[in-house]
Amino acid sequence: MSKKLTVLVAILAVSFLGTAFAAVENVKVGGKIDMYALSRSDFHLGGGTDYDASALASILKLSISADLTEDVSANTVLFHERIWGGGTSASGTPTASGNMLLGGLWITLKNFLDYPLTLKIGKQGVKIGSGLIVADPNTNYKGASNFAGTAFSDLCGAKTFEGIMATLDYSPLVLNLGLIKNSEGDEYDSDDRDIYILDANYEVDETTSAELYYILDDRKKADIGNIGVRVVSSPVENLILTGEIAYQYQRYANVGFSSAPRTDKHSSDLAILASATYKLTDTWVPMSIGLDYIRISDKWDPMYEEITPADIANALFKNSNYQAICVNLGADLTDDVSLSLRYANLRLVGKVSTLSGDTNSVTQPWGGYTMDQEKDLGNEIDLHLTYNYTEDVQFSLMYGYFNPGDAFNDSNDDSASQVIGKMKITF
Repeated sequence: MSKKLTVLVAILAVSFLGTAFAAVENVKVGGKIDMYALSRSDFHLGGGTDYDASALASILKLSISADLTEDVSANTVLFHERIWGGGTSASGTPTASGNMLLGGLWITLKNFLDYPLTLKIGKQGVKIGSGLIVADPNTNYKGASNFAGTAFSDLCGAKTFEGIMATLDYSPLVLNLGLIKNSEGDEYDSDDRDIYILDANYEVDETTSAELYYILDDRKKADIGNIGVRVVSSPVENLILTGEIAYQYQRYANVGFSSAPRTDKHSSDLAILASATYKLTDTWVPMSIGLDYIRISDKWDPMYEEITPADIANALFKNSNYQAICVNLGADLTDDVSLSLRYANLRLVGKVSTLSGDTNSVTQPWGGYTMDQEKDLGNEIDLHLTYNYTEDVQFSLMYGYFNPGDAFNDSNDDSASQVIGKMKITF
């Protein structure tokens, strides 16, 4: 009897071992490495403690996924962000020493309960619309990152939220329901901060899609609601038109991230985004030309936006109280080399005496600016050159120049510039 039991145990052990090997075979590992050479000049625009910031930096993104069954998978994303050398710069600005960060951790359940329902549970990427309200938890200088507090915080690579997203696919209608846990307060008090998402996408036809969303930022005594609609259409070949409009209402005017009670006021704001891009295929090299328009009200709370009116302006100012008209030119010089040029004219929506780069009460290292009660914010030119060395290796060079307008006081109206070199390897 003992021999039979021994044989049975051996058979079970081999079976379990085979199952374990099968699970390992379903594990996929991939990711990318970004190497940076960074240089930024006069981001204080000549005011305060002005200095030039330069560094070498790297960002590692390591993705591990396991397909447990056809409909069940587990995913983990690890980030390592580091400014080479770490420590403190000569100006006293901290530089990132680099730690491993949890960039993502979620489980995907497809065809849940035999419905066309997909659940994603855990730390995951979420983007609604064009990213005007929800896309990036580390918007510019907000959020935790190894780059936090440095001159390059806006380059943080971690863009995931902790929450639950449910997707019902009734093509051509797709519904997304979501809960994002922004912060967990006192477990004995109702002071959590949660974000609720209701998003509907409808494919009108092969050329047009529409999206309607409602996003509620549920804060203690300070709710912010957002209602938006976005349409993307290609009415003729090579032309893409995009339009998005969002209405935001706040229970309390100018509320920040504080949960402290405020005077009983309400405010409402509006954001408008529109763009048109046309591809020129009969020119000596394939080219594209585009026009963008952005207008965001002066009391608008940027929440978790991913909108970039221009590279330097995005690093200097929060995504609120401005209007931007942008012209884009792009060209594929060869099969491997592409060039893009962006010009942006920026104006304030409401005149201010001081302009802070703070994003929701989180201060960026450049500080505030003294203004002259004018609306001309400035002009910026961004030039990007990209070279695909191989299918997996890419080199890029980015240059930006921002010229402050009449809205800035003479004490801080110097021009700002940046040069960023990058090598990206995917695997």
